[in-house]
Amino acid sequence: MYSYSYSIKVSNAGAKKVRSMAWDYVFSDPGTRNELKRHSFRSFEQVSVGETKWIRLEHSPFNPPQMVTLEGLKKDQRSPFDERIEIKCLLYTDGTGWRSSDDEPKTCDDLVKFTLHPPGPFVRH
Repeated sequence: MYSYSYSIKVSNAGAKKVRSMAWDYVFSDPGTRNELKRHSFRSFEQVSVGETKWIRLEHSPFNPPQMVTLEGLKKDQRSPFDERIEIKCLLYTDGTGWRSSDDEPKTCDDLVKFTLHPPGPFVRH
C-alpha cells in the first residue's frame, strides 16, 4: 500500500490566532484547467499572528489522479498536474471562525466538532 504526503505553507497575516483549519488539495489538468481530483483535510496546528509554518500530513492514503494528459506530461513527467490549496474554513482560538463563500456550512460545522471534541486515536480524518 502506498502513502502520500500533503503539505501547506500557512502565513497568518490576520489579527487572530488560528486554532484549526479545513482545506482542500486540488489537482487540475494543465491544458484544460479541469479539476481532476480533490482531497479534503483538517489540520489542528495553531498558527499565531504573524507566524508562517508548514503543516504536513504524512502517510495519507489519498492518491493523486491516476490518469494524466499529454499536456500534463509535457509540463512535467514527474508531476503532470497543476496543484493548488483552497482554504475552506478557519477556527480561531477565541472561538470565532471564517468560512469561504463557496464552501458548505457542514465543513465548518465538522471542523468545530473535531476541534472541540477530537475523535479517538484510531479514527482517520
